Amino acid sequence: MGLSINKKVWQYMLIVAALLFIGLAFVFYIKPVFIALVLGVLVTVLLNTFIETYRRITKNYSSAKRKTAAFAGTVGIVLVVLVLAFTGTMYLLANVNSLLVSFEEFTTHYNETAENMAEEIVNTLEER
Repeated sequence: MGLSINKKVWQYMLIVAALLFIGLAFVFYIKPVFIALVLGVLVTVLLNTFIETYRRITKNYSSAKRKTAAFAGTVGIVLVVLVLAFTGTMYLLANVNSLLVSFEEFTTHYNETAENMAEEIVNTLEER
């Protein structure tokens, strides 16, 4: 398929490109909300896929077996999330000392810079 030389086609393509650009610019302007929406959609799709797979696998099971399998799966997922949260917390606590040192270095550097800027401003004002 070749490129069109029709003026209307190019006008519509320009309008669509401009709308997409504006839409994406707005999305990245509200990035935290956008990320939350994308993660929400992702979690919803994954949960729906998991539920459909669970229903397909357990369609020949009795009600009690389905409830037991659902309970075991839920407990397993909760345990995995708790282990990941615990290991993440332990990692943060293990590195809290280096975090405090780097925060102290930052505040020292910030204070020195602020003092230097204040001295320069005072010197500039005194020269006038």
